Amino acid sequence: VTGVQTCALPISMAQIASVRTNPPQLFATPMEMVRAGDAVKAMPLFWQVYEKFRGVPVDWMSTVFGFIIDGAMTAGDKTMADRVKSEVESFPKLGELTGMDMVLAQVDFVAGRLPDADGKIKPLIDKALADRTLGQLTPMSSQYAKALNLSGRILEAQGRESDAYERFLQVTLLFSGDPAATKFARERDRKSTRLNSSHVKRSRMPSSA
Repeated sequence: VTGVQTCALPISMAQIASVRTNPPQLFATPMEMVRAGDAVKAMPLFWQVYEKFRGVPVDWMSTVFGFIIDGAMTAGDKTMADRVKSEVESFPKLGELTGMDMVLAQVDFVAGRLPDADGKIKPLIDKALADRTLGQLTPMSSQYAKALNLSGRILEAQGRESDAYERFLQVTLLFSGDPAATKFARERDRKSTRLNSSHVKRSRMPSSA
């Protein structure tokens, strides 16, 4: 289906695999907020965009849902995360567009269910690390980068700073040609470097005793 038009064809929404249409004007405002680095503020506006097309498998919905869950993760917003989970489970086509396991893993992370989140992304990470095209721009690149980034965040939340640092470094190296995929990992990489540098400096300071 190209565009959204009124028609009398005897088909149900379940029979439509995907819909191609331009995002509404409302889409532009939260996108500007994301570019300005304010994913949390953009989250409710992206939700408004979603509600206008609720249940319709439009081709850009994965972008909308990606930013909604990013905002929920940044804010630790469990209520929004649960709303996302409910929608993805209610509309299978939406789950196919957004990557069901990835979204549910992110929801588990926000809810503090770290083992569950880790279990959901492990198959995707194993597939990513075995993929010979890893690091190249392919249809799976975004999902691979999200899974590896989330793995780093899970390790970080578990207090495994060294393992988390290695995971984020892995993301920055493998997806160096994709600034969007490496943005979070690069920020965490810089943070870890500063913390490690600060720790080394403190450990080298002479005792006042």
